[in-house]
Amino acid sequence: MKVKGKIGEEEVMILIDCGVTHNFIVEKLVTKLGLTPQGTPNYGVILGSRTAVKGKGVCNEVEVWVGEWKVNDSFLPLELGGVDIILGMKITIRGDPSLTKTGASLKNLMKSWETDDQGFLVDCRAMEGGPMGETAQEDEKGVAAEAPLATLMEKFAAVFEWREKLPPERSVDHHIYMKSGTDPVNVRPYRYAHH
Repeated sequence: MKVKGKIGEEEVMILIDCGVTHNFIVEKLVTKLGLTPQGTPNYGVILGSRTAVKGKGVCNEVEVWVGEWKVNDSFLPLELGGVDIILGMKITIRGDPSLTKTGASLKNLMKSWETDDQGFLVDCRAMEGGPMGETAQEDEKGVAAEAPLATLMEKFAAVFEWREKLPPERSVDHHIYMKSGTDPVNVRPYRYAHH
């Protein structure tokens, strides 16, 4: 996800990528802001294109603002294409305790667009509901509207029972046949260039 942010008064383009192991900052920005990378033992960075690049130190305690959210962490200077900063797994795993999760009714959620390019993440992990009898509407005769559904469930009760063991093995297992002499595709998802 690309967002705009700031380092001091300098506006920067930030890529948030949970597939990247460290935080990176473009070398031109390090020079422009006067940051001094501290020497570290030789390390290499393997890019998404599978090329290895030699690292040039680490910039500690860099303060990046993404709206009201502050990131204060170390960044590795690297020549990046299309963005100024990459926030990686270090930030996305650690999270921010000020970003709280609260329960919300799906009736209260609506699509909204802000003028300042802000976005909102809605995470739905479970749905809760009451018994069908509480929500069923009654027809004019007073009979619950779910009666046909209840009849169907009684008729096919075996289908709706919880399984106590795994289903039986199939006699035929499906395969994806490859051309002779080829290897299976070995590319992790979302590891392509973001230009």
